Amino acid sequence: MITSIFNDEIKRVIQSYDIGRISKAEVLKGGLINKTFYVKNIYGKEFVIQKLHQMLKKKLMYDIDVITQHLLKRKWDCPRLLRSRQCTMFYERDDSLWRVYEYVNGISFSQKHISKSLHRNVGLLLGLLHKDLADLHYKPKHILNGFHQKNFYIQKAISINKSRYTPQLQNILGDTVNNLEKYFDILSEKQQIIHGDPRIENILFTKQHAPLVFIDYDTFMIGSIYIDIGDCLRSLLSLSSRSDFKKATERFLTGYNSANSKTGKVSYVQVVSCIKYVTLELCLRFIIDSVEQSYFSWDNKKYASQEAHNEARALETWNFFNKLNQTL
Repeated sequence: MITSIFNDEIKRVIQSYDIGRISKAEVLKGGLINKTFYVKNIYGKEFVIQKLHQMLKKKLMYDIDVITQHLLKRKWDCPRLLRSRQCTMFYERDDSLWRVYEYVNGISFSQKHISKSLHRNVGLLLGLLHKDLADLHYKPKHILNGFHQKNFYIQKAISINKSRYTPQLQNILGDTVNNLEKYFDILSEKQQIIHGDPRIENILFTKQHAPLVFIDYDTFMIGSIYIDIGDCLRSLLSLSSRSDFKKATERFLTGYNSANSKTGKVSYVQVVSCIKYVTLELCLRFIIDSVEQSYFSWDNKKYASQEAHNEARALETWNFFNKLNQTL
């Protein structure tokens, strides 16, 4: 029996795919952008259905298909996009865009996955991904406007009337921009197809708590491997105590370099710079979205407004940058 979460809109999506009669359905939480649902049919086959954020366009699905097919040939257990009954890799109705994946039998990240081996194993997984993507000579057609583009974020932030920011955000805006410029140079190196958003929440794990595969392929792009390294490590270190920052970074680096990546070895100094850069970039994005409120989803049970949630995110990220700066 389909649960009450399935309104007429979602039922039409299901009917547009050959996935059978649904016996179980639930909302998957944790994503910052898309609305995601897990479903199982009467034969036990599992799927993921997503309603995409308005900034994501149809050509993204073709990029994902090319990249997924490349990784499948290299034995990655990737989420596979299904084609609809109309042979498209999406369903479109009333300006809404949907897609359906085969479910990957992995476990979402939780605190139980934290161990001394976590940082090394995640570093290895990212190194292997970069190694296999280096062979793919393809330029994604779908481009997220300004994504991981320093000047885009800076220009947007300073173009907003300063009075629209809260006093606390006004206090950190200038320092965020200045420090972002300071650590930017590292991103000119080692360009190839990268994931774009390889934070720990976008990794599935095995039952033995080993990292299995990266998910969420909406942000694949041509960019520096240091964007991925910085974002992945940022998410890992945010779970660590400050006293463990250096050792955790070294363990990650050992794992990454052991993948024998075709991009070559990366150094500790380079890694520290990219962690700081990506953290500052995220802080600036939260500052911007505290006014624009157009990108990140928000928790309406915990916060009075989307502005308040993004302000809290920005301040938390700024404080995290200061911890990194004092420790690494």
